[in-house]
Amino acid sequence: MIQALERDGPPKDTNPYFWIQDFDEPEPFNWNGHALDPKKRYVTAKWKDKWGTYALEDAKIFGLEVKS
Repeated sequence: MIQALERDGPPKDTNPYFWIQDFDEPEPFNWNGHALDPKKRYVTAKWKDKWGTYALEDAKIFGLEVKS
């Protein structure tokens, strides 16, 4: 939410209370079963008690537990 505010500024046409209440928190994308981008690095990591394949950048941003 803080990143969205820093990037886009405060909501212009929405009541801030409802904007906060309806804010959709981003989640890391699990690449299992998807074509991987050869330019990115991937790791096996855990999100919400499930292991998957995530971009290394997402693992750092979301603080995922990475399997070593």
